[in-house]
Amino acid sequence: MNPVLGSIKPVIENSRHVKTDMGRIRELAPEIANEMLELPKWDFPVYPKGHGIDVMDFFMLFNSINFAFTQFEEPHGKFKVSQPGMDFPWSGSMAMTYCMKRAMPKIMDAKYLANMTVEEGRELFKGDTIEIPMLKERVEILNEVGTVLDEKYDGHFHHLVEDSNMHAFKDGNGIVEKLVKDFPSFNDTRTYKGHTVFFYKRAQLAVGMLYARMHGTGLFDIADIDDLTVYADYVLPVSLTTLGPMVKDKALEDKIQNWVEIEENSEEEVEIRGHTVYEGDLLTIEINGYRPKGKKINNVIMDPRLWYETRKPPLKKGYKHQLVKTIDY
Repeated sequence: MNPVLGSIKPVIENSRHVKTDMGRIRELAPEIANEMLELPKWDFPVYPKGHGIDVMDFFMLFNSINFAFTQFEEPHGKFKVSQPGMDFPWSGSMAMTYCMKRAMPKIMDAKYLANMTVEEGRELFKGDTIEIPMLKERVEILNEVGTVLDEKYDGHFHHLVEDSNMHAFKDGNGIVEKLVKDFPSFNDTRTYKGHTVFFYKRAQLAVGMLYARMHGTGLFDIADIDDLTVYADYVLPVSLTTLGPMVKDKALEDKIQNWVEIEENSEEEVEIRGHTVYEGDLLTIEINGYRPKGKKINNVIMDPRLWYETRKPPLKKGYKHQLVKTIDY
């Protein structure tokens, strides 16, 4: 069973900086329910083609370092990569993915990852103008990943998947559970007023992405896929705030819009993430009340629907996201 939803209950009940507008969720649900809501394909050119075990390995590795793409210093630029012949530069996570793909097959070698240096990482993630944020932390995680894969999984993430019996959560042996247990960098938790709160953003996203990419192939049919929550990152709160369900106090909102860094594990940060998960789940439940039996959605579909909201004008260039120095998202 996914512990995330149960663990956020104390956050929702005791929040001081963030609240959920239930009325707005009920207003939004019938509007979104009429849309064509489908699984994302995750088939952008920056990802490897196909549906094999190499794709499993790549998506898992990508999500091990899938965090922090905005500079923490002025001018708060975003990591970008362009090459001759490109119509436009890739930015953010897509830029990092592009760097990883061009480094294949070397980057898929566990022993190479285990021994990677910061200088090798700097060359690997070479961008246009700015260095990828938190480079040192990324290299440390790749070292950890390479070491654990080599010692426990014969060098490959797909062996971890095979050992899970196609569950995200299964008495400690599901994919998410194995990721957070065997790879400390995946263990995304917080402490809130004496309570341990589980988010597992990158571990859940790895499962959700692979499920969506391989849906219908029979290669990644996760039995408990409906138990996943939306992924508590820095993008979804932008959608939830501008759409209306998430209501932050003025002091917190001012911090965000002025690029004031919010401390990891602070009340403000945990409350934003907790309400993100809570509101995403409520929207999924409410939307399903308006859709016929064969058209029900889960949070693997709800998450990209909220994510893509921020790619619409005027959000694309207007509203800022919270700035938190963390490896978790």
